[in-house]
Amino acid sequence: MADDTLCVSDLQSGLLDRMVSRLVERGFVQTARVERAFRAVPRHIFLPGVPFDKVYSGNAILTRRGPDGLPYSSSSEVAIMAVMAEQLELEPGHRMLEIGAGTGYNAAILATLVGPEGGVTTMDLDEEISAEARTHLARAGVTNARVLTGDGWLGDQTGAPFDRIEATASVWDLSPHWHAQMHWGGMLVVPLFLRAGQQASIAFRKDGPGFRSASVRPAGFMRLRGPHGGPQLSAPIDGWVVSPNEITPEGAHILGRVLQTEPHAETAPVPPRGWFTRVALEDPFAFWTTHNEDYRYRVGIFIPERQSLAVFEWRYGGPEEPRLLAFGDDSALLRLREWLKPGAPLEVRHLNVDAIPAGSEIDTGGALVLRRPSFDVLIRYPSDPMA
Repeated sequence: MADDTLCVSDLQSGLLDRMVSRLVERGFVQTARVERAFRAVPRHIFLPGVPFDKVYSGNAILTRRGPDGLPYSSSSEVAIMAVMAEQLELEPGHRMLEIGAGTGYNAAILATLVGPEGGVTTMDLDEEISAEARTHLARAGVTNARVLTGDGWLGDQTGAPFDRIEATASVWDLSPHWHAQMHWGGMLVVPLFLRAGQQASIAFRKDGPGFRSASVRPAGFMRLRGPHGGPQLSAPIDGWVVSPNEITPEGAHILGRVLQTEPHAETAPVPPRGWFTRVALEDPFAFWTTHNEDYRYRVGIFIPERQSLAVFEWRYGGPEEPRLLAFGDDSALLRLREWLKPGAPLEVRHLNVDAIPAGSEIDTGGALVLRRPSFDVLIRYPSDPMA
């Protein structure tokens, strides 16, 4: 980075240092190299016009919405950026492909980690976003990152092979182009959509014709745009972004009608650790939603044919206690109460996830199999349920 770009005010420097110190204290940053990279890159350069206290809160900052009201570009929450940077295990000299340029901030962190002897290629489908990322990177003095406009699903054949590939948008499937454009033993880190709004940031090692997970962490990202983004599994309804396991126009209409009814409310029990991971993976009626404005979250059960919805609701940073809300008849509430009973925990980070070419004939060994067009995803629970 050029010296003149690092001349930040004492206020900005102090806010940056405090933000990174919080990441270290909370365990999102694990290594000295990743810590140094985050301290070296001022985030406000990539978010011009945004108040410094908001920039250095570390929160995700929305930068664009589509005509449907759904967000499609942002500066990601810094904590998950740090988690994924650790998962990548980047070394000086690595050649890196990032899918989703955003503001360019993540590319600057990655470029710092690979050093001047390495390089980062970041891609975005939107030329306007690419141009802004290019401008921000130039202002920050980053010289070992280039920005391309194109469909990240197709990768960058001209720059291949890569040591590492990262997607900063959630994907429903894995691209065969990423597999083909990666060194043997290379690492792919992607927020993979599993079921019912449940995503996981999975670090996959290239292993033969497929991938094996090296680490799995909770994550939540906007959907990959373009023709390879997979089915639309979320929809805006009355200020909520909803994501059941399957959404149809009829189901969305029923849900909108149900949400307009007065719910029955009751105090929520303390849920078992990782309970919704199990619900999302195992219950066909699992349901997840978040509110656009006030950081309310609801997860639970939606049964369209019964016009019945029951959710566990909480608000990040809010004074309210979590509660159960039941809309319509009690069938969804009864089902949700069963899931909230004490049981063996199942946390995302304990899952083992493999990806094999779609249609491969192998013994799945009792794994949960998610069929996708390019790669089938095999999910195995930890052998020790109390791990």
